[in-house]
Amino acid sequence: MAFTSAYAYSPSVGVPIVIGTGGDGSGGGEGDDPNSHAPVPIACEYIDDIPSLMFSFYSDLGNVTITITNLITGEIVSRVVDTQLGIINIPISGNAGYYYISIMTSSGQNYHGQFTL
Repeated sequence: MAFTSAYAYSPSVGVPIVIGTGGDGSGGGEGDDPNSHAPVPIACEYIDDIPSLMFSFYSDLGNVTITITNLITGEIVSRVVDTQLGIINIPISGNAGYYYISIMTSSGQNYHGQFTL
């Protein structure tokens, strides 16, 4: 499956996490558009000092639901946020695991990413 992705990286702040578009993120192909090269208006970084994810929104997507799931422990953190704020910080436990990020807009567009701690 092909992802359109965007990164933001600041060596003094955090570790970048690739955010992609299309489908439900499962890789099943339905809704995924491998030919899409539209820029992703979201960047994400893991902040180690205070276990959290920092999301930067480069366009107003309205309210979005961000769900972060640790697939090993079952931990789920979910927040509805206003992207007009530009930067959002969401604390997570920092427990070891394989994390999946889902960002759903009110119009139904799905963005997703994954990382391992």
